Amino acid sequence: MTVECPPRPRSERVEELGFVRQAMVSWLDPRQLVQTASRVIFSAIFAAYSDKREIQAALETEDVIDRSHEGEFWIDFVADLGDGFDSTYTIAWLLAQSELSVRYGDTTATTKRGRLLVMGGDQVYPTASLREYQNRTLGPYSAALPCVPDGPPPELLAVPGNHDWYDGLTNFIRIFCQKHWIGGWHTLQKRSYFAIKLPHRWWLWGIDIQFDNSYIDDPQLAYFQNVAQRHVAAGDRIILCTAKPSWVYAATEGPESYRNLDYFVRKIIEPSKAQLQVSISGDSHHYCRFEEEGGTRQLITAGGGAAFLSPTHHLPKTLGPELSLHPDSPKRTYQRRSEFPSAAKSRRLLLGALAIPIQNPSLWPVLGLVPLLLVWTLQLGPKGFVAGMQSAGPLEMAASFVQSPTSWLAAILVCLALGEFAKFPGWRRWLVGLVHASVQISVMLVVAWLTARVLTVISVHGIMFVFLLAVLVWSLGGLMAGLVLGLYLIASSWGFGIHDNEAFSAMHIKDYKNFLRMRLGEDGTLTLFPIGIDRVCRRWRLDPHGDVSSPWFGAVDPIDVRLLESPVLIGPISPP
Repeated sequence: MTVECPPRPRSERVEELGFVRQAMVSWLDPRQLVQTASRVIFSAIFAAYSDKREIQAALETEDVIDRSHEGEFWIDFVADLGDGFDSTYTIAWLLAQSELSVRYGDTTATTKRGRLLVMGGDQVYPTASLREYQNRTLGPYSAALPCVPDGPPPELLAVPGNHDWYDGLTNFIRIFCQKHWIGGWHTLQKRSYFAIKLPHRWWLWGIDIQFDNSYIDDPQLAYFQNVAQRHVAAGDRIILCTAKPSWVYAATEGPESYRNLDYFVRKIIEPSKAQLQVSISGDSHHYCRFEEEGGTRQLITAGGGAAFLSPTHHLPKTLGPELSLHPDSPKRTYQRRSEFPSAAKSRRLLLGALAIPIQNPSLWPVLGLVPLLLVWTLQLGPKGFVAGMQSAGPLEMAASFVQSPTSWLAAILVCLALGEFAKFPGWRRWLVGLVHASVQISVMLVVAWLTARVLTVISVHGIMFVFLLAVLVWSLGGLMAGLVLGLYLIASSWGFGIHDNEAFSAMHIKDYKNFLRMRLGEDGTLTLFPIGIDRVCRRWRLDPHGDVSSPWFGAVDPIDVRLLESPVLIGPISPP
């Protein structure tokens, strides 16, 4: 049965589109930090006592979604979407095109819009409120593909990521698990996980790992075990979608990161005699592909749907022993074949962390409160605060800081905060925190001394001296504190591979986006097309007079689309 796409009326005014275009999430905005932290705490508590996956299993029975009757079949995978409008809509606009020509070197490949669109986790940022979903995901995607009036509509599946879990999966289920429309895409699933039978003995499975800090729930395991036993034949091949590239985290954070996926493969997939050919994930906001040595299995991260860019300069070159947690785990070695952006480009982009106070203007005044506090704690002798600040030299100011118990208390608090912030292992975090705090306090005291010198030279006295000193120390001190923080993040990332996420989230780079397009040929060959852009479109023109299927916004600036590497082919099943 063909499902008809409901056309939506077009509007001549942006204000009447039903959503508000959003800027990139500013992760270092103090208000955002507090809101996100509270959501994380709430979701952790909620998940511990009420697992929505078990509720789904109790309320809804769902077997296999069958699309095996079709011939050539196209699938799109996009992850980490729903951030700023420019990056989100650029990718949505590309996904919505019925055909997309992509260049690679001197050649061009023509690809088709996916019959299935898989959203691979973190469909919205920063939290999973209905308002954020509407403004950052549903609105832009509906505007990119309002309707497909001719032929069967493309269908949509989604795997929840950690940000989708921040409300306990409530809005994810409302949006993706009740067969609604998102523009011209029709949602399919009834649970937060799914199994799709594809043509030519291929399968598409999507698993829900929640926060990946506990075992996969029993109802989900039972569901896939039932699919594997009743529907999967020996030799069938599986594309597995998960919300986290645990194969990479196993190398960077420890083998335990791979525990859930290893268990799922050993207990569900391998007993069925099916072949896991491709594992795809988002979570890291870049493109990276590992290929099995001597085989065709692929491990792919394609998290470039919209969110801030993640670095690539610390990706492991080889994966192997860390993926063999159990004696029955397969012993395979994988080599990194491609990444986007390149490691060299990633290192150069990291220098942008020097502009943290400029890129995060709401953080600047908060950082400035620390030097302001330190100045007020100084004890400058019997002359009084104004006279003491006007006459004190650098050594006198340092001595005053050392002699002030209140200054010591403030310094200890700074050391503790920066030690807690540091991600270095064990006792090293406190040593790094002490060094970082020492540099920050020294720079703040220098700023205070120089400011007092300048005000003294230009003959500012009395209450005006105090006012201007406070304003300048607050503003300049905040600027310098942000600069020192940026230097710390750059040094930590370049030298130790630590604080990558903090550095790049602070820069919230909207460019270097990607998605993965897959083609199942009529002979059963799977071709992978990793599609990327170096720069998202920043200027859009509303088109109120287009037909029902044309995008609401057209790109004013050209979008240069290319393949990130040569198409990857996985051949058909060999005859027995």
